[in-house]
Amino acid sequence: MVEKVIFDTGEPENPYPSIFGTHNGTITPYKDIYVGRMFTYPCCAGTGGHTEFVRIWGNGLDVNATWRGYSGDWHNITFGEPFTLKANVTYNYTIRTGSYPQIFHTDRLEVDEGVITCDEFVDVNGKRYDNWIPAIRLFFYNLKRLSNNYLNHIRIAFAHIKILLVSSTLIALPKTKYR
Repeated sequence: MVEKVIFDTGEPENPYPSIFGTHNGTITPYKDIYVGRMFTYPCCAGTGGHTEFVRIWGNGLDVNATWRGYSGDWHNITFGEPFTLKANVTYNYTIRTGSYPQIFHTDRLEVDEGVITCDEFVDVNGKRYDNWIPAIRLFFYNLKRLSNNYLNHIRIAFAHIKILLVSSTLIALPKTKYR
């Protein structure tokens, strides 16, 4: 079984006021976490609250991801390669939001999985704040819980899918292709 370890701020009781801009602060996880994506909570139904760019760096790490626009699962932003944030290590972040994300109006937010802080938020109009934290969920997986047996099951499943795809392709081809 995979133990999912996520960093989830959840949704604030009062996410207003909200505006898009650039957030700078720190994240300190309480556990080692494996990161692949980040979800941004939109302010309310019908708004496009999302992250357009995210960068996380520190302790030898420097990763970033860019939003791909209003298609598919556009509230999520996906990193090119997964990475690990180490327990009790503080990382810097820059998150540039678009439209109207949910906001925690505090300079420090502690959740079950760690702490996120706001050093500075500059809104789209250039106004500066020191107490705006975007409501986000970082997807983490504790890979130590993946057993070799579990990984072997995944490999076997993919091998079967590959065989089925090849078989259906061969059946669909005209006989003249084989001669």
